[in-house]
Amino acid sequence: MILLMCLTGKTEERIKEFEAMLKCEEGDLSCPFIIKTQNLN
Repeated sequence: MILLMCLTGKTEERIKEFEAMLKCEEGDLSCPFIIKTQNLN
């Protein structure tokens, strides 16, 4: 039960981090990764 609560809390934290990443503006160097929007093949 305790493990489940811990994992749930960590999952919720990570979801919030991902949601914040999706709001990064193009060229924002503070974002942790670059979202590629073009197929370079």
